[in-house]
Amino acid sequence: MKRSELHNEVFGIPQERKYPMPDKKHTESAIKLFNHVDPKYEEQLAKKVIANMKKYDIDPKMVGKNNRLRKYLPKDMVNEAVFKNKDDIYYNKDKFDSGEINICFIIGLSGSGKSTLIKLILKEEEPTSGHIIINGKDTTFLKPKRVPYLRRSMGVVFQDFRLLPDKTVYDNVAYAMYIVRATPRHIRRQVPMVLSLVGLSGKAKMYPNELSGGEQQRVAIARALVNHPVLLLADEPTGNLDPVTAREIMELLSEINKKGTTVLVVTHNRELVNEMGKRVIQIEDGQIQQDEARGFYDI
Repeated sequence: MKRSELHNEVFGIPQERKYPMPDKKHTESAIKLFNHVDPKYEEQLAKKVIANMKKYDIDPKMVGKNNRLRKYLPKDMVNEAVFKNKDDIYYNKDKFDSGEINICFIIGLSGSGKSTLIKLILKEEEPTSGHIIINGKDTTFLKPKRVPYLRRSMGVVFQDFRLLPDKTVYDNVAYAMYIVRATPRHIRRQVPMVLSLVGLSGKAKMYPNELSGGEQQRVAIARALVNHPVLLLADEPTGNLDPVTAREIMELLSEINKKGTTVLVVTHNRELVNEMGKRVIQIEDGQIQQDEARGFYDI
């Protein structure tokens, strides 16, 4: 069937403004051909298409970034469509190690897709198009049994620390090595070294509730680093900290970066981003709106 014929079958004669969509198949065709609709009728059609998408449980990710239907999607459906049509997501160790983009900040309004990016990198969510390239390897179609090995090459730091409350500082960090089956000897050597790196050598026997917020975040960073990741993902690492402590944590991440670990930071902290003068990527509705080597937080 020619496109013009399919257009008429899906949408009906434009002058009649009937747009018949009796089933899921016709609704999906309507989505794909939406840009061919006469603009003066598109709002009317958009309402019908969106209603049918909900009726037939059609994935909002079908609506691409260049599809005019996208602007009519309700907010909850837009959030589901995040990263549907992103270009390939790259982390290239050689490029980062050149000094050009060793630390990268991901900024954007709430719901823009920042945390979704982290989940895509960690393979907690799957992209519906494009590719994810990490250290020169395409992880897009990585087999499930290989995902744990991918994650071992990364460290993750969260806003809420996620420490084990009944474990000491030492054991919280060591736990990350236990789960990758490191030898007891290696654990005994590595944990004190990484605790020293984050300035917690004297806190090894303490418990999380005995530490300040900044110290707890340092434990979380130590745990993320203990297995020598090539990439450190930090999702709002200073969100629960006061300004002075937040700056100390960012200085620590900068020092870690200088020792050879690439750091990707999702943050709302405008002041710290502007102070650091590092690469800044701004995301809006799952799309990169700005990417500057020495950017600023100006949204």
